[in-house]
Amino acid sequence: MARMAVEGGIEGVVCTPHWVLGKYDNKRSKILTALRELQCRLDEKGIPLKLYPGAELRLDVSLMEKLKDGELLSINDTGRYVLIELPQDSLPHNLDEFFWDLQAKAITPIISHPERNLVLLEDPQMLWRWVQMGVLTQLTAASLLGHFGKKIMQFSAFLLNHHLVHTLVTDAHGLGMRNPRLSEAGRVVNSMNGDGLMYRLLKENPERILHGQPVRFEEPIPIRTHGSGLASWKRLLPGFLRVFAILFIFSSLSACNGGSGPAIREIRPEEKISIGWNNKTHRFEVGPHKAFSQDQKSSNPGQEESVFHGVVQKIEIPDMAKTAAGEIIELRRHGLSPRGYMTEKFKGKRVVFPEELPPEPDRAPYRVGPEDELRVFVWQHPDLSLPVSVRSDGRISIPLVGELDVAGLEISQLESLLAKEYSAYLEKPNVTVTVVSANSLKVFITGAIRVTTTTLTGGLLPLGFPLRGDKRLLTALSLVEILPDADLSETYVVRGDMIIPLDLNRLIKDGDTTQNILLKPADTIVIPLRIKAVSIMGEVNTAGRLKVERRTTVLDALAQAGGVKRESAVLDMAYLARQGNILQINFKRLIDVGDLAQNILVEDRDIIYIPSSKQNVIYVLGEVRSPKVVRFTDSIDVMEAISEAGDFLTTANRSQVVVVRGGLHSPKVYAVDALQMMRGETHERFILDRYDIVYVPRTLIADWNVFVGQLLPTAVLALTVKSTVD
Repeated sequence: MARMAVEGGIEGVVCTPHWVLGKYDNKRSKILTALRELQCRLDEKGIPLKLYPGAELRLDVSLMEKLKDGELLSINDTGRYVLIELPQDSLPHNLDEFFWDLQAKAITPIISHPERNLVLLEDPQMLWRWVQMGVLTQLTAASLLGHFGKKIMQFSAFLLNHHLVHTLVTDAHGLGMRNPRLSEAGRVVNSMNGDGLMYRLLKENPERILHGQPVRFEEPIPIRTHGSGLASWKRLLPGFLRVFAILFIFSSLSACNGGSGPAIREIRPEEKISIGWNNKTHRFEVGPHKAFSQDQKSSNPGQEESVFHGVVQKIEIPDMAKTAAGEIIELRRHGLSPRGYMTEKFKGKRVVFPEELPPEPDRAPYRVGPEDELRVFVWQHPDLSLPVSVRSDGRISIPLVGELDVAGLEISQLESLLAKEYSAYLEKPNVTVTVVSANSLKVFITGAIRVTTTTLTGGLLPLGFPLRGDKRLLTALSLVEILPDADLSETYVVRGDMIIPLDLNRLIKDGDTTQNILLKPADTIVIPLRIKAVSIMGEVNTAGRLKVERRTTVLDALAQAGGVKRESAVLDMAYLARQGNILQINFKRLIDVGDLAQNILVEDRDIIYIPSSKQNVIYVLGEVRSPKVVRFTDSIDVMEAISEAGDFLTTANRSQVVVVRGGLHSPKVYAVDALQMMRGETHERFILDRYDIVYVPRTLIADWNVFVGQLLPTAVLALTVKSTVD
């Protein structure tokens, strides 16, 4: 199968054995071990195919917990994407919530072979809704080629045409019908939708998934009621219209009787107050806790006439640092400390810091190694005295004696061995061995350095240097010139399967001798270039893209940008974006109070955004046709903002539109019943403030604490960054 894949132009394969609770117990550790063994077999056979780990997880209530515990495997073990296999002929009713919970924990589900699912075949609208949520899908090549029948082949084309496919895969099980070939299916995609889509499905999207990066895809095309799998809708339409007419009459009567409840509720931990429409200011306002009818006036003389109808519900908003999503962000913050940063940088490798290395004697005895040049001298037998080279297998060839394995012997041990071997031919042989060139005692230096050919040991590979003197780091570095743009704090030594992080700034500038480690033969010293680039946008004195050292903090980066513009910067809404995620940094505490717990390390391609108090923008997200940043000059209300975003999708819950107002750490949340407004049951308007977030949910929100905890640090803010950057 591997040879067939390579012949068909496949460079890499994600191995996804089934995991089914109680049937296929393919846990993470088991798959990784098997994968390493198989990769070694392929390498031994000279088959140039790269294997990546994964698993096809059968839908189960225990999935979330097992993923959290690291028991199950994500695609390429990045923790970002998981391959989910659905039951074939029935689906649970709470799948929307299950997919939402996964995404709230920064895990994107990928549905395997949806074209072969009998439920989705009859109701593709369900799949369209999931893709709208951010769920990805993969299409089996054999399905598109008709190997599973004409109906599934047609449905596969239908999904492609509606932008509901994100990767094209083999789903290979053998050398027969589902074999590891993609070229023929790729040509079908090319003929149907062009080479752009073919490239995305076979190259771009798989690479992004492998590296845990966001996948770019076109907006899914709405499925019309006369389309595949929706014929039953036509039969229900006349009855639906009759029910709609009855509901319309009923809702009109309800509107005449004062509506069905408060159109707008604020969810906040304060004493109960009233919230309603002010006829004079034509704005929605907050006042004392009273319930007025539309015709009542204030009982206090001289007070402006106000009409309040609606009550703010007192619900405690969770402490953002204690929510489930907040804990994830705090773990990320912890991983960005200088020590944790290096551990995260070399994730999956054994990282040992200098102070953790076991003590070793400075003067370890020399031992013979491959490529060493020796000279053997036998007293009174000049014909037996000659130069000897140690081969790569650690053996030497000596006249009379023949082949000897000498790797790892000290010189005195080698002399004794030769004397013993020669004693079969000579009487009391006296043997002396000297080291001409200890080529096995070499280290490699790479990265931001400059060398000349005269500094290299003769006959060695480029950048191989003899291990001389005290065999410590500084002695080795004296043989090269370190370039000015080297990032000294990011230096590290590769020793077998071990990574030893080093900080040359501490060694060279501060004299910290703990960094001057004792080197061993075959160590590789890596001195990287300063290549980290950070974008700083918004209210700073010098916005733009900056080249910074790898261990630069947020404050360091802001200082390089000339600092923030205090008169116009909105620190409560500032954020740091990293690969589509938002890190929960309290910029106000960082800058105003000097809370260094917020001063995390920046990473390459981070975006720091400091909003302006002069910029009028609103974020409209969720179940709208075009989630976007809405810019405005005059006052704008909730309904106008949603209209700017292309209006509601059919999946939107109009009775509970959410408005989040204020900073990330002390938000106020309002629930707006847009359905009442659309029916004419109320004439209230909810006027939005700059930086408000309007979120149109899919279902009723039962637990506000959970909702706010998940919404702010994950889905909403990630989308606001995308919209701002675009």
